[in-house]
Amino acid sequence: TTGVANPYLLLEPSRTNLVPQSEYLQSWSGFGITLTTNYGISPEGVKNATRFQTNAGVRGVIYDGVPVVNGSTYILSMYVKSLSGNQKVRIGADLGCTNPQGAETFDVGTEWIRVETTITSSQSSWNVFIDNVESGINCTGTYLAADLLIYGFQVEQGSYPTSYIPTYSVSATRAADNCSKTNASDVIGQSEGTLFAEAKIEGLKNSNTIVTLHNGSFSEYLVIAGNLAGNINAYIFAGGVQQAGIFSGTYAVDSVVKCAMAYKENDVAFYINGVLIGTDSSATMASTSVFDVGSISFGNYPLHGNINQAALYKERLTNAELATL
Repeated sequence: TTGVANPYLLLEPSRTNLVPQSEYLQSWSGFGITLTTNYGISPEGVKNATRFQTNAGVRGVIYDGVPVVNGSTYILSMYVKSLSGNQKVRIGADLGCTNPQGAETFDVGTEWIRVETTITSSQSSWNVFIDNVESGINCTGTYLAADLLIYGFQVEQGSYPTSYIPTYSVSATRAADNCSKTNASDVIGQSEGTLFAEAKIEGLKNSNTIVTLHNGSFSEYLVIAGNLAGNINAYIFAGGVQQAGIFSGTYAVDSVVKCAMAYKENDVAFYINGVLIGTDSSATMASTSVFDVGSISFGNYPLHGNINQAALYKERLTNAELATL
């Protein structure tokens, strides 16, 4: 986002919204519900939000079928707001009430919010639903009156939600995001420099790349990246040979980390959150021309998270400066 006081990049992995109709909810099956299409202004700024009305005392529900993989984890999400004071809404998954998978009830005010719940599947297909049950995962319970606006239902495989992917009659997939600056040799310190990034990592993934310098191949590159073990590694390859050793620090999922790798011939240091992780006094520098943020563009190893800051210095900052960063 540009033109704001604190610009940022949202760099997301490839995800698929498995719901065939994420906005035209009239196409879903249901009972005990009155739906009015295009009733209100959605978070998109368009009059395409659906009014969801039901009475107390009986279950009001709409549901739609989606294919899932047994044992895999999914995130269900939806935008919702109340048309009358504070209310509640529940979203979840089941197989015709015979096999409850999971559901969560949310408090809803008069401003748009995105509600999210995580469910690990124990079957190969679901009915995902929106209803008026006060709590629990079963179909029975206390049924509440509701008068809500709903919009943008999403089911995606993964451990955390990503931005909304609209669907119209079939599922839709968003490609992984990538941000890079090519032909940047003149702004990259070839003999020395410093890579810095402040990032929030939202999942344990292999090659969870934060920032990279490279020449379009794995023979010449510098990288700072997370991995499946919850480590953040920094290393350098030149001439196809690993130069600086892998400096490995740890991070907590959903925490913000500041990483800085300073490089110079036979003088490399890596810091995380102001703490020295490691040094290398025997390293040849790589020849690079591309600066990637949130991925390695030629290898497609995206960051699962957000970049708050990314910087590239043509000088090797001092260790004191790295600690301050």
